Amino acid sequence: YNREYLRTKTPQELLDVLRPTLITSDFSLMTDEFVLKIISFLKDRLDFPADIFKQGQVFFKESPGIRLKDWNEYQAWIPSALELYEKIKDSDVPRPIIEEYVSNLSDGWKSGVKIMNALRMIISGNPKGPDLPTILEILGPKTLKIRMDKFRNNYGY
Repeated sequence: YNREYLRTKTPQELLDVLRPTLITSDFSLMTDEFVLKIISFLKDRLDFPADIFKQGQVFFKESPGIRLKDWNEYQAWIPSALELYEKIKDSDVPRPIIEEYVSNLSDGWKSGVKIMNALRMIISGNPKGPDLPTILEILGPKTLKIRMDKFRNNYGY
């Protein structure tokens, strides 16, 4: 498989290719609907079907913890990230709320990117990765709350 070939496949076709791997893994408890959302979102980033597990790690695994390097870079932005989380925590469609929040910052996207990276780090352990609003939407409020509670318990926020 290669990137161009995978782009011609529907999310359902890719799910069918991945199903044997999903069945023998911790991902077997995930619904097809949930996995199809992830495949649809990440399909253009994949070189091989199994890349979904690396590219989509934020969806499949809870944060293993935050690397010290990332913590040092984004720690100052965590209070703002927690403030943003409070605004979006019950939303199924967080993108407009995030855009409004960022537009109201004195330096707009300059700080907004740092805040969003800090929030991504809180929920995934990594400040870099796929589009944050889409991650939040796919994970949903219930999973976000579980991850946020874990972060607060582990890091004292």
